[in-house]
Amino acid sequence: MLGAMDRPRSVALLRPRSPDGAVPHDPREPQLSDAKLQGFVDGALTVKERLEVEDVLAIRPDIQQRLDAYRSQIVALNAAFNAGEEPLPLELAALSLRLRRRLAACRVTMMLGFVATVAILLLSAELMFSAGP
Repeated sequence: MLGAMDRPRSVALLRPRSPDGAVPHDPREPQLSDAKLQGFVDGALTVKERLEVEDVLAIRPDIQQRLDAYRSQIVALNAAFNAGEEPLPLELAALSLRLRRRLAACRVTMMLGFVATVAILLLSAELMFSAGP
């Protein structure tokens, strides 16, 4: 029988290790899915789910490392996709303005054409019905 001094300090010391030295997790320990961790990072969890994740993070530093990795991915993705938000060169800005003005003029022309077509149809219908048999 082991005395108090003979007991191991950590149960993890008794667990078999993988070739890379990592200690496998006890299946009885709380687990979190990737979807729940991503929801936690995105702020998409309910209050109850958020509290559950925080409880697990308090006792599982390896999951906290996964969470940190997700956060760093988000920062990297935002940096990559927001990199193009610099102002347009003057030539492109001028071209964009000209195209918007042309588009507005085309819309006006199309609207006038539509109104003229409706007016012609209404006049034709009135002439057709007013002439009688």
